[in-house]
Amino acid sequence: MQFRSGSRTSRLIVEALLCLLIVAIAIPAGKFTAYAWNDFRQRAVQGNFSSYFSGKDLKISVYGTESCPACQRARAILNEQGISFNDLRIDQNSSARSEWKALGQDSFPVFLTAGHRLTGFQEARLLAMLQDEGFSLDSSKRHQ
Repeated sequence: MQFRSGSRTSRLIVEALLCLLIVAIAIPAGKFTAYAWNDFRQRAVQGNFSSYFSGKDLKISVYGTESCPACQRARAILNEQGISFNDLRIDQNSSARSEWKALGQDSFPVFLTAGHRLTGFQEARLLAMLQDEGFSLDSSKRHQ
């Protein structure tokens, strides 16, 4: 009888260890998948976004919020580069929020030009998109 309960205990221990092993493998895999997905989403998408600029004087729009650190950093970089932009605060302006939703977005900041949309903030990708759109940039003001 003791041999049987011992084997049951051993089996439970093995099952618990297998569960821990699965969790130990799944958590990093999930983090990598999330990182890869975010990296994919942060690429500039080419398209015709000119309809979003009717009634706007400037050639780039930034959809973001007041308190978002990435949005604040992006605005600072655009200002440092001397690029004027439409600063569309989705937390304060319902029409900006509607446009942002119409773009199919669920995160911010979102940068929009007539030919590109960039979701998320990475300085190198933002500057590359701006160069593609013909903005002149001061390379001495890069922070990477």
